This record gives sequence, C-alpha cells and structure tokens, in this order.
Amino acid sequence: MAERSHVNLASIVHSFAHAEPARESLLFEGGPAVPDIARSYGQLWRNAQALARGLCRRGAGPGSVIAVLMANHAEFVELMIAAALLRVVLVPIDPRTRGEKLRFMIANSRATGLVAADDALPGAEELLEDDAGIEWIAALATDEGPGRAMWSPRVEDYAVLRLVDGDDLPVPADNGEEAMLILHTSGTTGDPKGIVMTH
Repeated sequence: MAERSHVNLASIVHSFAHAEPARESLLFEGGPAVPDIARSYGQLWRNAQALARGLCRRGAGPGSVIAVLMANHAEFVELMIAAALLRVVLVPIDPRTRGEKLRFMIANSRATGLVAADDALPGAEELLEDDAGIEWIAALATDEGPGRAMWSPRVEDYAVLRLVDGDDLPVPADNGEEAMLILHTSGTTGDPKGIVMTH
C-alpha cells in the first residue's frame, strides 16, 4: 500500500475530507453540563475553508501573524487548518494571559490580528486601546464569556469573520519548512521566548 507524505495539516484534512467526508475527526467531550462537539473531516474542511476566505478578505496571507487566545475549541483546529492554507503563522497564547505579558507576546511575535474566545476578551480588548500592534480582533462566542452586547464595538464576531461562499483555496504543496506556530515559553526566568515551530 502506497503511503502519502503530507506537507502540512491542511493536506491531511483535505485528503480525508475527499476520501471519507463523513468520518469523525474531532470530538470535544462536554461533560454533564455541555453537549459534546464533533466534527467530521468534511465539516472541518468546509469550516476551515470559510475561515481562510474570511481571513484572506481581512488581508491575511503569507507572512501574516495572528495571535489566538482560546482554550480547547474545535474552532482552534479549524483556525490551524485555515492558517496552513494561507501560509499564516499562529501564536497560541494561554487565554488567561493579561497585561504586560500579553503585550510582550504580541509585540515579540509581531501579530497584527487576534482571534479570542469571548472569555479571554477582557485582556484582549485592552490591546485595541494601546499601541500593541493589533489591528483587529474576532471573538468566538462561548457559554463562558460575556454576551455579545458586552463586547467592544471594535470586536468582530467570529461567525461574521467566516466567508461561507466562495471557491476552495488550494493546499500549499511547498510550505512544510515554513513557520506554522510561535509558542512562547513560560517566562519564569525572564521574558517569554518565542519558539518557532514549522509544519
């Protein structure tokens, strides 16, 4: 049986989405109070494509850096796939991070966009008020954060960020050695260090 080598995450999901679109790819167990969230490969691919089109409309592309403030959500995985399609670098940051530490990570990675779960908005919205370099914020509504009525008018709804209609973006075939993530160290002995991870 021939084995296929995949350059990036988008390539893997693309392959399964076209071979077995109904096959379950993700399951987030909600526990007793919250229902489980599942994604098939087909859903994962469609959602990532819609997000990639929306981010492209926002100006995201090769060389762009987007910070992410959210815990374990299916949308985080979709964002990783969309970033792989666009050759965008993601900077996952602990959603509890606030103040100077958050500003340092944003400045250190040169992120200009931010996707945050709404429970992380109190720290994220401060970045719009100072010279942190963040040009836009999109918020994912959850059952853990303030309702949309409490969001800053400058915060875009993640659901609106997605562009459902449009052609699929092609999977890059040659970006395996490019940066995919910048992961910061804890910063216990000084400023956090940004570790660059390739695809």
